[in-house]
Amino acid sequence: MGQLPPPMDDEERAFRASIGQMVEWFRVEQTRALLRAFLPAFVLMPLGSCLVGAALLEAVVPLVWQGYVTLAGVLLTASGPMWAIAQLLRSIRSDLYVAIRVDGLCVRLDPAQEERVYDWNRVLDAEYDASVGVISVSLTDAESFSIAGKFSQLGLPELCRRIRDARRLAVWNRLTPRFDFSDS
Repeated sequence: MGQLPPPMDDEERAFRASIGQMVEWFRVEQTRALLRAFLPAFVLMPLGSCLVGAALLEAVVPLVWQGYVTLAGVLLTASGPMWAIAQLLRSIRSDLYVAIRVDGLCVRLDPAQEERVYDWNRVLDAEYDASVGVISVSLTDAESFSIAGKFSQLGLPELCRRIRDARRLAVWNRLTPRFDFSDS
C-alpha cells in the first residue's frame, strides 16, 4: 500500500489557493533576459576551449605557461554555463506578469516590488493608449496604474480587451478559474 502524502504547509496551501483563482496569466517577454544569459555563455565556452587547445601546442604557448593557460581555458569554459545559470535564476526571481484572477487583477511589473492584487470592485476600467503604448487601469479611489512593455503571448491592445472583459464577467460573478483544486 502507498503512503499518504505529507500534509500541506501554509505556503503550499496559499499557492494552490492562488492558482485556484487563476483565469489567465501573461508574462512579460523574456527575450532580453535570455539573450543576456546565453550570448556571453556562447562566447566564453568556445574561447575557453580554444585556450585549452592552444595550451597543448608548444609552438603557440611556451611549456612554462601551458598549465596557466589550460587553467584559464578551463575556468572560461566553466564560466559560460555558470553565467547562464546565474542569469536564468535571476530572471526567474524577477518574473514579471499580469494575471487575471477570479478575485482581481494581479500585477507584478517591477522586480523590486511584490505582486499587487486589485479587487475587481476597485477596477473601473482599462484603456489602451496607442500613442504612448500603455494600458491605463483606473481604480475607484481616484488611483490608477499603467501596464507597459511587451508580453510573450499577446499585445497590449489584446491584454487591455481581456482585462475589460474579465472585469465585466467578475462584476456579474461569471469569471471562472482555469484550474480546480477542490479535490486536492
